[in-house]
Amino acid sequence: MTADNNFLMFLAPMAGYTNSSFRRCCSDLSADLTYTEMVSARGIVNNSSHTFQLLDTTWDSTPPFAHIYGNNPDVMAQAADILTKMEKFSGIDINCGCPARKVTSKGYGSKLMYTPQVIHDIIKAIKQVSTLPVTVKTRIGISESNLNYKEILDAVQMAGGNAIAVHARTISKGHKGEPRLDDLAELKSIAKIPVIGNGGINSVQSAKKMIKNTGVDAVMIGQAALGNPWFFDIENNREISLHEKKDMLIKNIKMDIQLIDNFYKETFPKKWASTAEEGAVIQFRAHIFRYLKGTRGWHPLKLEVSKIKTLEEVQNILNQLG
Repeated sequence: MTADNNFLMFLAPMAGYTNSSFRRCCSDLSADLTYTEMVSARGIVNNSSHTFQLLDTTWDSTPPFAHIYGNNPDVMAQAADILTKMEKFSGIDINCGCPARKVTSKGYGSKLMYTPQVIHDIIKAIKQVSTLPVTVKTRIGISESNLNYKEILDAVQMAGGNAIAVHARTISKGHKGEPRLDDLAELKSIAKIPVIGNGGINSVQSAKKMIKNTGVDAVMIGQAALGNPWFFDIENNREISLHEKKDMLIKNIKMDIQLIDNFYKETFPKKWASTAEEGAVIQFRAHIFRYLKGTRGWHPLKLEVSKIKTLEEVQNILNQLG
């Protein structure tokens, strides 16, 4: 699987970025698997319109994994049951690694790493109600002095988890520092289920390095894919032209406009967007910054991008470049 360029690359779940249209862009460029944004299990159970907006799969060419968070096994199981019956997802992925304070302060995300038994109980509860594969996204440890990946792995395997994705940095390191590939390799050597490596992958070369040094079954690409869905097109690894970036931007925004207009036009927050186009462009601003970062002539236009609300205004920005 790891010979030459023949290895699996997955698009990581990222809040505010990995919606249906961006997932489609990555899938079209050979991402092998994608995940939804992080979605609240309680929001699913409570039938929150915003939560189901995050679960929309309008543009997906292949069913993504639903990436959910929570800490109550019963609520997580109820959410999994609903997701399974929707018949739109390839599997259910549990967030056990997000270090953001707004997530951990409520006992979610990486906070679950302090209680592997709860991770076990969540997986087991979900497996009792769902026929979908159940996976976990976590980290190599809590801190440099508390690398509890073996306990996490045991909890996942004992509960019947189907795979584990591991960010090879600790909670305390966040997204800084070198990934702990030696520890990831040790985890892989004792795992009885597939292991997906994550963290610090910013090039095809670094992806190959992780696979070579650890033996993981696949790699998960996060921030390196933002503004660069071509990352997954490893057979044609090359410099992407400004023209290609412009075309991808417009294509992505048009998909977002249709998604809003067709799927949740009535529930879209009118307080900051009066039309589907306006809502899509406002939401897409963060993507624009990612796509155009480093482009010649881009820096003076950054303030303008923070104010644009229409497709015409986006096109005017792009016309000023190149």
